[in-house]
Amino acid sequence: RDYVLHRMHELGYITTEQMNEALGQLITTRTTTAPEQRIDLDAPYIAEMARQYIVEHYGEEAAYGRGLEVYTTITKPLQTSATEALQTTLHQYDQRHGFRKPSKQPGYSNKLEDYTKIGDTYPAQVLGYKDSELTAKLADHRQISISWKHLKWATRSQTPSAAAINNILNINDIIRVRQLRNGDWALCQVPRIEGALVSLNSQTGAILALQGGFDFFNNKYNRVTQSKRQPGSGFKPIIYTTALENGYTPATLINDAPIVIDDPTIKNGWRPENLGGDFYGPTTVRNALKKSRNIVAIKLLMGVGIKKAVETAKRFGFKEEDVPHSFSMALGS
Repeated sequence: RDYVLHRMHELGYITTEQMNEALGQLITTRTTTAPEQRIDLDAPYIAEMARQYIVEHYGEEAAYGRGLEVYTTITKPLQTSATEALQTTLHQYDQRHGFRKPSKQPGYSNKLEDYTKIGDTYPAQVLGYKDSELTAKLADHRQISISWKHLKWATRSQTPSAAAINNILNINDIIRVRQLRNGDWALCQVPRIEGALVSLNSQTGAILALQGGFDFFNNKYNRVTQSKRQPGSGFKPIIYTTALENGYTPATLINDAPIVIDDPTIKNGWRPENLGGDFYGPTTVRNALKKSRNIVAIKLLMGVGIKKAVETAKRFGFKEEDVPHSFSMALGS
């Protein structure tokens, strides 16, 4: 501080009086808040996407040395909701598949300091339990209570009892807990399943919210941008676009009836069906798209030809090598 003040004085930015006044000020320090509390919006997947973009376009020296300011189209309310929605949904799915006893997990330790926060889950140590609730201690030594309704999913019992809790947990076990919107604490676990969510402005293509997984710091793989998946029926508009550009109209009738397509890899050929297995007879192109009829999409592709559909897909940004040159393309394979 003193060096900077002297240099400011030498270069004429401040007077001798101002320098002496500043030099006389007491130097104080303060403890900063925890890192997660200093961040206005927790969106590490987006932050990493922005970092990669800047490094790619401007180089590392500029990215880290020029003090660039980067603006994104992310909105805090939507991003917060997206993160919460994805994590909650993954918890719900994971819990339907049963509780995994902590002591049986690889690398298990009964020392609370060996664990960190992952996603919205906090490590806690079991202190005790009775019929209606469980008591645990967080890493910051706070004691919390988990009511029966927020832990019965793990016991597979509908009747509150200490015995049911004892079947899955022991005193001093390290568990995972999360705080619900109403302030209650609930027993949970880090989901084994993963997922992703992205929300776009359909008019501009701007990303409004993006969550590439359960927790970035536990697994940095961004499932929105890095993973490839079958688009399924989301690909059907490509087929319908091709059809409308090649003589079909929204009022064209297509017979929604069973078909068999030769496929050497499938005995007796490929027999596609609609969702639910029903067939609906003559159907307009408009209604078939609205109802996402599989058979009509396949027949439209057969009518326009695979080559034309692939060219349309390329105009939409798909790479030719990622689009199958077969009729299953109509169903987004």
